[in-house]
Amino acid sequence: LNGKIIREKFLEKYKLPTTVSVIAAELDPHYFDVGKGIEEAKKIFALDFVEPATHSYFHPLSWDEIPIPYDRQQYSNQSEKYKEGAILSYKSENSPPLLDYQKEILGSINFIEKNLLDSNKKVKILLWSGNCRPPKKVFELLEKNKIANLNGGGQQMDKRNPSYSHLWPLYREIEGHIQVYASNFNENPYTNLWNGPYNGYSEVLETFQNTESPIRVGPINIYYHFYSGEKISSIKALKEVYDWVQAQEINPITTTEYIKMVLDYKKFSVEKISSWHYQINHGAIKTIRLNQSNLFPDYLKSKNIIGHQLFQNQMYLFLGPKDQAELYLEKKEEQKITHLVSSNSQIQAWDLNSNKLNYQAHSFTPHELTLKLPSGAILRPENEIERSEILSGNIVKIYFKKKDTHLTLTWEKS
Repeated sequence: LNGKIIREKFLEKYKLPTTVSVIAAELDPHYFDVGKGIEEAKKIFALDFVEPATHSYFHPLSWDEIPIPYDRQQYSNQSEKYKEGAILSYKSENSPPLLDYQKEILGSINFIEKNLLDSNKKVKILLWSGNCRPPKKVFELLEKNKIANLNGGGQQMDKRNPSYSHLWPLYREIEGHIQVYASNFNENPYTNLWNGPYNGYSEVLETFQNTESPIRVGPINIYYHFYSGEKISSIKALKEVYDWVQAQEINPITTTEYIKMVLDYKKFSVEKISSWHYQINHGAIKTIRLNQSNLFPDYLKSKNIIGHQLFQNQMYLFLGPKDQAELYLEKKEEQKITHLVSSNSQIQAWDLNSNKLNYQAHSFTPHELTLKLPSGAILRPENEIERSEILSGNIVKIYFKKKDTHLTLTWEKS
């Protein structure tokens, strides 16, 4: 029932890209009476904006084959079954004394793909369970099978934690491997591990607001369990969070896209060639910030620099679809070259030439694009454009009919 509530009230209503994971054992009839669980899971995974993930097979609470004493003591206080062998949320009579990483990861993925997914979808992400502290050999298994990972970490910056010191880093390193942290906490710290208050998750909005202003330091991430569909108050809290997020100017992305950005952040580099001339290796990172507002990109000289915006007295630069960019800066803002001001999409092609732009983008929400055109230019109508409006001067906002857009925009002088 929780799955149906979450699907109908949130996934299908808001249609934001969402990574959904399941614990394989909970839907495996060899271990549980799954009822209508499999059919509901199929409906959720069939949604085109849902990205499938695994949350393991038996939900390890400790990811160590031989749990450390701290974990043994912590979980043994909860249940006698954790005093020996692997510390798993679900244990059968035939459970091995040690963790079976192949079963937990590859076995769960195989179960999900075979029983829950259409043939056009694959599981490419593991969302860590339990203590979220896996050892090196688990990462080796993931990397060998090209499976991304996320969980652990988070951030909470609110009236109870009013400091940037409560924000976690993007990732941690484990002997040369990367564990990507979730960018926000789920409902657990807000509901005292689901002991109440059950409307506590609405407090995450404080963190969203405080990490956006006075300066942007973190993304929005709506992160919760299916049991948030269990209580009337938790459903109201989740609705409050979704409604607030939908009212913001956001650029929704998938979890795999976010993970790629974090991994490329680690490889990100800027090389100064000469005064106001830089070579940038950015990969999946498409926005960078200059901590000043009096320098602008020179679009005639720069390469793969497609736009900019002044925000919070900082200069945000937008990078194109290539992995490298060449940046030239100048003190005067260019008025003759069309550039990007904002977009809610992932831009896949940007080829600017005189009075035309060959443009391709993908979005999960109705596609919008804001451009600054040359002084006096007027955008020509196209069939793919629903409407456009002039925001100020020569800044025009374009609303497209489809989420995926591939067309040539043209403009002419008035």
